[in-house]
Amino acid sequence: VEEVDLETYVARAVAGEGGDALPPAALEALAVATRTFAEANRGRHAPEGFDLCDLTHCLALRSASTKSREAATATRGLLLYEKDRVAELYLSASCGGHTERPSLVWAGARDAGHLPARPDPVPRP
Repeated sequence: VEEVDLETYVARAVAGEGGDALPPAALEALAVATRTFAEANRGRHAPEGFDLCDLTHCLALRSASTKSREAATATRGLLLYEKDRVAELYLSASCGGHTERPSLVWAGARDAGHLPARPDPVPRP
C-alpha cells in the first residue's frame, strides 16, 4: 500500500488514463474527472485497508509526467458536482459508440441523471 496525496494521485491517474498525446485541455478535463472519481470513491477498498487501487476498475496509475502534473496543478481542487454532492462518474477507454446506464453495466450502480444512455458524439476511426 502506497499513501499519496490527492493531487499526486490525480497526476498519476491522468498519466495512466490519458498519457501525453492528448492536448492540454483534454488532460485538464481528465484531471477534474479523475479527482472527482477519487473523491466519490474514497473507501472503495476499505475492507482491504485502503481507498483506491491502481487497477482499471479504479483508475490506472502510471508515473506522473510533466504534462499530467501540469494538468493536475491547473485544475487543483476542482471537482464535478451533481446538485450538492460530488458527482458519481465512470471512465471508459471505449464505449463502443454508445454509452449505457450505469446500473446495466455495474450491479448496484445508481443511474444518475448526468449519465444517460446515448450515442457517443465523438467519431471513431
